[in-house]
Amino acid sequence: MNNRLNIKSSLPILLSTWCLSCEAPADESSQADTNASPVTVIRLQGDSMPPLAGAVRAEAADGSVLIETADSVLHLIKPVDIAARSSTTDTFRHLDRKQMAAQLLRKTGNGFRIEFGDNHIVCSDASELFTQYCVRLLNKTTAEYSRFFADSETPPRIMPDNMSVILFRTQSEFQAYAQKQHPDTDFSDVPGYYSVRDNQMLIAAAAGDRDYRGAGDVLRKLKSRLRLVETVVHEAVHQLAFNSGLQTRYADTPVWLSEGLAVYFERASGTGQTLWIRPGGVSRIHLRGFKAAAASDHLAVPLADLFSSDNAFGTNPAAAYAESWAVIYFLARRDRAALDRLLKSMPTTPMGKLAPQQRLKLIQDATGRSIEDLEKEVLRYMKTVRQR
Repeated sequence: MNNRLNIKSSLPILLSTWCLSCEAPADESSQADTNASPVTVIRLQGDSMPPLAGAVRAEAADGSVLIETADSVLHLIKPVDIAARSSTTDTFRHLDRKQMAAQLLRKTGNGFRIEFGDNHIVCSDASELFTQYCVRLLNKTTAEYSRFFADSETPPRIMPDNMSVILFRTQSEFQAYAQKQHPDTDFSDVPGYYSVRDNQMLIAAAAGDRDYRGAGDVLRKLKSRLRLVETVVHEAVHQLAFNSGLQTRYADTPVWLSEGLAVYFERASGTGQTLWIRPGGVSRIHLRGFKAAAASDHLAVPLADLFSSDNAFGTNPAAAYAESWAVIYFLARRDRAALDRLLKSMPTTPMGKLAPQQRLKLIQDATGRSIEDLEKEVLRYMKTVRQR
């Protein structure tokens, strides 16, 4: 979920944009314990298609079914593709760490190996030094994410220990795998992304990955490539949000909120053993972008437009990302309770769709402000923010 993606073609990766009228199963109307779900088996049309076994997460009015398989992948099955459906008495379980690691190795092939983090399984053919650095950075990001939300109205549930990450030694390997995973998306010049559908991060290592001589050498070279560090943190926050109960995959979470939160976390310090310390640093890129978007004392994308639809991420992505970060930065610094209320109010039903006015009302109710007043406050506050 990176602002260099072709946003128009990648929204299904970023966030659900399904417009189907749907209803969640009775035990899935909120962030329920996935282990309590029964296993459903769906046999697909065509003799060569293997059946899907997993937990049904939502069903649409037209008969489409959203099913999650044990590897955390979501499958949207249209009714015309369903040959048969049956329920079992088995209880749904995700793959454990060893099982997920084995599956990742089967999918990636020769040259890849596994490194375990506290909550992540990293499958990598990058150098051992770079891979170990990424594991440390993922551990640090997870710890700071948990700390940030620990005393909020949206405390994270117990974090899973099987979140998958694939590190590629070269950009060409990353591109080839990404195109296979999401063939309709343009990944040119993209160093990494998080796939909502697959619940998986993909990251390309820095050029010269094999030249590192020690852990200190990794840090020295990455200090000149801090955007790669920030990409790992940014995509990790997306993955954490969808695995901690803060957001629900394929629910109608506004893109501005998801991206603004990830950018709020991403700023690299360039110091310490991970070159990243904590969330909340002033974004190098997006502070400039916001000031450009607000050059004439009004925003390039009015907040009413940014909040009510995701279109700005296709028509004016630079302004959309900058303004999304600025709103989250303002709320986190000046009205944390409003930010917590807003996050808590986000939809949890997969494949649902909020009307524009519903989106605006969620923000007005959470912040206690009209959209116009919020925009004025953000503009006024951001004039005081300086690059540190």
